[in-house]
Amino acid sequence: MRKLLIGCLVAVAALGITAVALAVTVQNYKQTFSSKKPGKPSGSVFHANSNDSANTSNNQQPAAAKEVDIIFPKGSAVDQKAIPTCSASDQDFSSKGQAACPSKSQIGHQKPKCHASGPQANCSGHASLRLRFGNKGSAADIAARIYAFNGKNKTLILYIVPNGANPIVLRPKIKTGKTPKIITKIPGICTLGTYPNCGTAGEARLDDLDLTIDKLGSKTKPYLKTPPTCPSSKKWVFKATWHYRPATSGEPPQPASDTKTSNSPCK
Repeated sequence: MRKLLIGCLVAVAALGITAVALAVTVQNYKQTFSSKKPGKPSGSVFHANSNDSANTSNNQQPAAAKEVDIIFPKGSAVDQKAIPTCSASDQDFSSKGQAACPSKSQIGHQKPKCHASGPQANCSGHASLRLRFGNKGSAADIAARIYAFNGKNKTLILYIVPNGANPIVLRPKIKTGKTPKIITKIPGICTLGTYPNCGTAGEARLDDLDLTIDKLGSKTKPYLKTPPTCPSSKKWVFKATWHYRPATSGEPPQPASDTKTSNSPCK
């Protein structure tokens, strides 16, 4: 009986340790081409959201992503020469806002879903974004609009305008070839102060993102093209990897990275 009791206690303890180990950020990811036909001009729709239900002391804030890598299905093609590019500097955006880039260099449009609400709502961008604070004393979420442009030298430009906060400029890198890849470095984000000293509001982290890349260019020179063949599975596979910063004091442990896949139907 004593051995049985000890065995039960060990099992319960093991389950508790496992629960703590598994209490990590949950990422939901979906990405598809707008075209199901092989070798055709296409757009792409991206959606991701995340939370950490175990991070109760920090408003269920997800892990802090320092980089997000999007890998397109093998055989996809990205041709940045298919549309005009934008060469605006951070200073240009500071003085001109989204008008710093030529309108014909934009690569996305607004989805029907818009996270912005309240007196500072702004749904005029090319994509929507929601940031989550860890400080329960501040607003739980802050909405933002993204203006996405085709940059120079194998880059994109994301001009992010959080409601009531300073704009952010990100410049993801594009790796072309047989398997295109978009690499986005994400700095620590504060609405007040400078990271890591974000003031009473605390750090804001990526919580929800919707981004649509339009079908751009021409039939003979498209910006984005689907792979030349459709596999027997009738699915092209996108892949996204989130790379995290170490958990801060009081947060549940987090893995170094998390990879998800998303199927895009083809025929």
